[in-house]
Amino acid sequence: MIHLTQRPYDPEHDTERIVELLLAYRGAGHVEAYPTVWRLRQLLATRLWEPEYDARVWENDMGKIVGLAFLNSRQRESDGGGVECIVAPQVEVALVYAEMLAWAERRTGEIVARRQKPIELGANALAEDKEWIAALEGAGFRELEAHNLYMSRSLYMLVEESELPEGFIIRPLTEEDDLDAYDALYGFVGAVTREHRLELLHSPEYEMLVVFAPDSAMVAYCEISYSLEEWRRSERKVAWIDYVRTAKDFLRRGLGKAVMLAGLQHMQAWGAEKAMLITMETNTTAQSTFRAVGFVDHELDVVFVKQIG
Repeated sequence: MIHLTQRPYDPEHDTERIVELLLAYRGAGHVEAYPTVWRLRQLLATRLWEPEYDARVWENDMGKIVGLAFLNSRQRESDGGGVECIVAPQVEVALVYAEMLAWAERRTGEIVARRQKPIELGANALAEDKEWIAALEGAGFRELEAHNLYMSRSLYMLVEESELPEGFIIRPLTEEDDLDAYDALYGFVGAVTREHRLELLHSPEYEMLVVFAPDSAMVAYCEISYSLEEWRRSERKVAWIDYVRTAKDFLRRGLGKAVMLAGLQHMQAWGAEKAMLITMETNTTAQSTFRAVGFVDHELDVVFVKQIG
């Protein structure tokens, strides 16, 4: 039996080793679920309010990281948060999941004690992930009727050209000077640090496509990503639409559809074979746009919660 030890996450020394853990997990056949490599980087960079306390790693006797558990919330004082757990393919998951959930509950309990206010801790699972679901149920999490919806689109199919109102253009974000205006459009205040945004801006595996109005204002965007190393390991070329947004005053003008089509064409240029995204099952307005560019329902995940405190 492999002996595992656990310790706090060290952002300076552990981040790339954790990315390697995720690549091993996804390369073993889990390429159609969150978190992706770029989503994990964002969560670690921007959603851990006290990194040394809100994330924990598990190591084997060789000092290799074989497990990660962390709490994330969009705001420091949020009434809800999520627990994410990743375990290497070669590790027996049942015991590790139990340890991870026990740690997550203890850590959440510390936050509750400080704030004197309960927190609803959530977790997602695909129906096929029986061990994770069993661990959640064993830890007292209850299943909700709400789901997240994965959608997919073949990139072997023709992608139509984007159609924009006169004077509007689409181009990738390339200049650091544009980041403040972009974050104002992005809408999640404080959700992404400038350091991480610069990492995205300069990565060949991430693209921020922006719709500019005739007055040069940014009015819509689509963020897309892939991982070349994941493609190599899994032999499956999946790219992701990570975020899509249109400014409030420019809704219902076809800008979201246009920028998504541009994103799909960009994925084809990368060499991707399938595009995927995830959205809330109840977000039917966004789903109508996704379907208009060729996405179809792929899979529902299951949402679990437990109130702590």
